[in-house]
This record gives sequence, C-alpha cells and structure tokens, in this order.
Amino acid sequence: MSAVASPYEALPYDLGPYPEVHPARLALASRLGGGPELKLDAPFRLLDLGCGSGLSLVPLALEYPQAELVGVDLEATHIARANQLVQALGVSNVVLHRSHFVDLPGDLGRFDLIVVHRVYSYLEPEAQAALRRFVGEHLAEGGVLLLSFNTLPGWHLRGAVREAARYHTRGIPELRVRVQQARAFVAFLGSSVSPSEVVWHRTVIEEHERLGQLSDAEVAHDLLAETNLPQSYEALVHELATVGLAPVGDTCFVDRLEERLEPGVLEALRSLTSEPDALQQAVDLCEGRAFRHTVFARSGAVSGAHAGLDGGVVRRAASSAESSASLPSLLGRLPADGRAVPTADVAVDASDRADLVGLMARGFVQWWPEARAYSPIVTAYPRATAAAQAMAPLGWGPLPNAWHEGVEVSPVERMIVCWLDGSTSLAQIVERLVAQVVADVFRIRDAHGQPIQDPAVLRPLIHDTTMEALTSLAEQGLLVG
Repeated sequence: MSAVASPYEALPYDLGPYPEVHPARLALASRLGGGPELKLDAPFRLLDLGCGSGLSLVPLALEYPQAELVGVDLEATHIARANQLVQALGVSNVVLHRSHFVDLPGDLGRFDLIVVHRVYSYLEPEAQAALRRFVGEHLAEGGVLLLSFNTLPGWHLRGAVREAARYHTRGIPELRVRVQQARAFVAFLGSSVSPSEVVWHRTVIEEHERLGQLSDAEVAHDLLAETNLPQSYEALVHELATVGLAPVGDTCFVDRLEERLEPGVLEALRSLTSEPDALQQAVDLCEGRAFRHTVFARSGAVSGAHAGLDGGVVRRAASSAESSASLPSLLGRLPADGRAVPTADVAVDASDRADLVGLMARGFVQWWPEARAYSPIVTAYPRATAAAQAMAPLGWGPLPNAWHEGVEVSPVERMIVCWLDGSTSLAQIVERLVAQVVADVFRIRDAHGQPIQDPAVLRPLIHDTTMEALTSLAEQGLLVG
C-alpha cells in the first residue's frame, strides 16, 4: 500500500445506494436480455468490487439475509466506514476486504452476481486487465456481472471540460479547494465562451449544469481523477469476450433500442448492420452516450431469447409527474403517489407489458420482483426503513429508501429518522425536538434573528416543521408505516 495520503481520506466516496446495482435490477436486465435466470429468493453470493463506503452493498444484507455479500475496496477509509454500517445494521452476512484490483484474493470463491460500479474507467490498464481476469475466473455459471463505465463518444466532449478543470486546478494541493475551484472555473467558462463557438459553448454549459447535480466527492474522484479511460461499448465487449463473457442488457433498460430512437432511425441503422453489438455501438454514436450500466453473462448462458415482464410489482417514478399526454395510457393506471401494485393488475396483455418496458426505459416506471414496504403517507406512528433508521445516527452518507435510492437529508430530518421506530407519535417527536432546541442542539430564530427558547412558542413552529419533514421523508420513500 502506498504511504501517500489518499484523496479519499479528505473526501470519502460516501455515495449510494444506487438502484441500478440492486440484484433485482440485474435479474430483470438478464431476463429481458435472454441471459440466465437469477434466483434471488434462494441463497446467493454477491461481490461488489470497489464497494466504497458500502452504502449500496451493506443495506442489501437486511433485504437478503440468505445471501453472502462481499465487498472489496482499496481505501482503508471506505472499509472502515463500511464496517460502521455493518455494525449499525447488526448484520452478519457481509464480509469486507481491503485490496487492490491487481492482487485480489484468489480464495474468494465464485459469485452469482459481481458488481463493478463507477470504478472501471478510473483504473489503469493493468488493473482493468486484472479485474477482467478475476471476473472471468470467479463468476459462477449462470451468474451475471454489472460493469458500468464512461462511454465514448459522449465522454470525448466531457473529457475536454475535465482537462480544462484539471489544468486550472493543477497546482492546488487541498482537494476540497480543488473541487471548489473546478466548479468555479467551469461556471466561468460557461459565462465566458462565445455562443458563436456552438459546440464548445453548449458542452461547457451542459457540464456546468451536470456538476451542479454532483457531490463534491463525485467531482473530486470522477471529474478530477488522475486516471479516466472512457471507451466504446464495442471495445469493452471485445475485452470481456476474452474472458468468456457476453452482454445481455443494461440495468437502466436503455438497451431497448425501440425505446431509444425514432423508428426511422432504428430501421436505417438495422439496414447497416444486423450484428447486435455493432448496432448498440451505432446507437451510442447517434446519441452521444457517455455512461453505461452493462450486464454480462457467460457467453454460453446468453440465449438471446427475450423473456417477458411477468410477475412482480410496478410503481410510478417521480419523473413521471412531468410526463406528456403522448405516453401510454397504462401510466395512468398506476397510483400517482408512487405506491407499487402487482404487474398483473395493470399489464393485462402483451401490449401492456411492452408499454411497461418502454416506460421503464424512459425512467417513468420502476419494476421490482416483490412488494416493497413503503408508506406514501405519514401515519400516526411513523416508521422509517430499517436501514435508514439504523444508519441515521452515524451522521454521514445518504439514507437508503424503499427503492434502494440514496436520499440526502437535512440534520433535523436525520435526527427525526432516528426516532421513527413505529412507536413514537407526532406529538412525541415535537416534544423531543423542542427539548433539542431548548438544549441549544440546534436553533430556531424569530423575525429579528434572535433564538427562540420558550417551549410554548416553539411547539407550533416545530409542529409545522416536523410535518413538513415527515411528508418529505414519505415522498422520498423513507417511511414504511
């Protein structure tokens, strides 16, 4: 291990969980793409290579107590934080290893699912090759690999902004300051580049908007990373073929070509090539795609026979609120509050099931293999998800909701989540918050900026604040009752 201080000590990669890496997503992508059928109700082994602080991996231990979950990361800071999560959740089916990808332990055994998310493109070629060899040796027959990567041609343009930001911040030793300066410089470019420079101006503006949605850790370890090796879909497919793996789909479901392009464009591409990988590459070129979540399986396990979307439950995603009237009417059959309903209740025939897959590909609908505990309303005795309640006291990282999404919460919301065990009423929550304010743990100020300490004055104010917080937590999928 290097003696040089790691940038992850200054800014840990406390991100996740990500719904794209959830086992159910991998299982569905494999099913839709003609890959192996994954049995998630039976014991299985999952390996997360580059698990970071464990925010995507460790909460799965509560959902799949029959599974063995293994996380590997080079950074001691990440392994320590992941161990905090394990202890907070009180789970015993998570094993963590600190290791570099060039010398991964050879005795880890075989895995039914392997996840390499937001890692591969930031490895040197030697480490990428070692990782491919490891996956080829340790993926079980009938298993699947999720490998996300920065994709060409989209990253050609992003890479130009990345190089500009890295050049501007090259002499700044403190990482947080580098991040601040990188954001400021990209914003400066956005306001300074002449609109007549159409391509560059649009690229900088779009990257400035994208950076505004990223955390400091993402800017530090993605945009400003020393190594970033984007590659084309076809090139990666050829590399994985050397270890016996073939693509079966994408956990964002955007491999569904009929949902990504206008029919005329798709037909024109199909007239040029009938080879699936070349067609996917052509689509990336048309879209300028910059990122993929591609699922692979052993070549002999990919039948190419696309299975239907049967069973499970579906729900409207938040993005569907902005949907247009041109979307399939099936969307209107789903509860507007985000509750999940059995697929069979809304998709009554093959046409409906095709529409559901199309809505999933466009981000309007989510599918899960089983019902998810979730309450869209605030009950008399609210209860948070078990993972969120256990993790909230740690004071760091997003909290996992019912849909395996990371939710950023305010300090007051985090405090409230700690109490949401299903036995605490709204009135009790208000009294606890009043006590926190009186004890000066946090402050509420009057119109003149003076702290309010009188409980009688605080109660109605805190009641309203608490209801707003609970409603927000419910809307974001953090309440289950």
